[in-house]
Amino acid sequence: MIAAALHAIPLLVKSSRAALENVDEAYERAARSLGASEWRLFWRVSFPLARRPIAAATALAFARSLGDFGTTLMIAGDIPGRTQTAAIAIYDAAESGNTLVARTLVIVISILTAAIVYFATGWKRAERHEHGYPGRRPADCAAASRNNSPQASNRLPSRSMWKSKHTRA
Repeated sequence: MIAAALHAIPLLVKSSRAALENVDEAYERAARSLGASEWRLFWRVSFPLARRPIAAATALAFARSLGDFGTTLMIAGDIPGRTQTAAIAIYDAAESGNTLVARTLVIVISILTAAIVYFATGWKRAERHEHGYPGRRPADCAAASRNNSPQASNRLPSRSMWKSKHTRA
């Protein structure tokens, strides 16, 4: 079960991350301007706006974890050393009572998965930082607005401007 969950986690993480990145930054900037901490911002603004795509990603990851093991066993078979996948090796070790091998395989796969996810997100983060994508600190936005740079257009509109645009005549 753990191996199946670990196999489905990349799908869940990638989909959830995409959902959180699609949250409108104006809401996050507004919450920051009102003094919300990053945790409060995540739980009160970002997560509620992305909860449906995250729920869909969770359902897909769960379905994948259920289907992967059976499909692999049926198609590839279980010939040790030839067609045995990591999930089936863990299953065989646990079934034969060799829990030390099963635990070792789970730990190795967990470390590899965590490292891959960490490096993949680190490269993405570095790429975004180079290009000035989301993730800028509010201080960076304020500095950009003082310098009248192209990034200054990312500011929230003033309250009077919003009222004039969004009130009924």
